[in-house]
Amino acid sequence: MSKHNPDKTSRPVCLKAVIICNDTVFAAEAVALLRKVGAHGDLMVAWDIKCWPLNALSDSALGTNALSDSLDAHLIVLPATRARLVPPRVSKWLRTWAEQRLVPDAALGFLRERGDSRSLQTLSSELKAIVQQHGVKMVIGEDYFRKGVLESVKSQQESRQEDQWAPVNRSYG
Repeated sequence: MSKHNPDKTSRPVCLKAVIICNDTVFAAEAVALLRKVGAHGDLMVAWDIKCWPLNALSDSALGTNALSDSLDAHLIVLPATRARLVPPRVSKWLRTWAEQRLVPDAALGFLRERGDSRSLQTLSSELKAIVQQHGVKMVIGEDYFRKGVLESVKSQQESRQEDQWAPVNRSYG
């Protein structure tokens, strides 16, 4: 028997993820992982998932579109190779996203690509600087995605409760 029985009347928490990669297999695996994590146990997450090709970030117009599409994201997902070696155009885009993001507790997520057995714990100096300067959370590897998503769900639920009890200014004439 489950220790937690979620309220069947509760609404799922809506979270947005943006996957940035050039590999459609990686994108499909990331989408599957997000859906699996969001439907696991006591989580009820309705994902809004967008995918952008990594090379779009080097095009001025496409990079701007990808940025505006990502500002309200709770999670930006990239291949782990981008955590170890961040091309200048990606670093600039991530820095701009971190500065302008609308979700204060948004995270950067890095997943290992198929066939990549290298450590996920190595971060480039550019990425470390972005994380430290802008307070961006990090989610590295499949094992930490559930924990990171759970934290985002709790944050969204707390925000939803605060909104529910916020004073309403009504004038009756």
